Amino acid sequence: VKANAKAIQRFTSGSTISSVREHIFGIVVSIVTKTPLCIIGAPGQSKTLSFQIVLQNLQGPQLSNTAFCKKLPAIDPFFCLGSKYTRSEDIAYILDRAIKREQHYEQNRMKTRCVVFLDEASLPDEKKMVLKVLHPYLDECKV
Repeated sequence: VKANAKAIQRFTSGSTISSVREHIFGIVVSIVTKTPLCIIGAPGQSKTLSFQIVLQNLQGPQLSNTAFCKKLPAIDPFFCLGSKYTRSEDIAYILDRAIKREQHYEQNRMKTRCVVFLDEASLPDEKKMVLKVLHPYLDECKV
């Protein structure tokens, strides 16, 4: 983890803490292997920061700054910010857009991965079971 974390540029002075390195490692592995990843933690645990660091560094072979990052796919992010007003349809719409774009990249043999970042997933109303829509998407692992 430490060796690969050094290949990722640091954007804040506090970004060398072990939890950020672990988050970065998990995010990169999940992107490369197309494996869904849930990073759960209290506010201030640098979950969003870790994703932003990966996003700024994985820009494909032409734009990435380090040799390590040049070997990894570029990221095309799709963001979904959860709130008490978030509906299942909102999440499904973002996931469907990401899947269509991913299919376009695959058809054109582009080394780019679509990544859906669902931030504040705990905020939607639990009684409405908004996150239940994720089940088929997570099972299929298309993005």
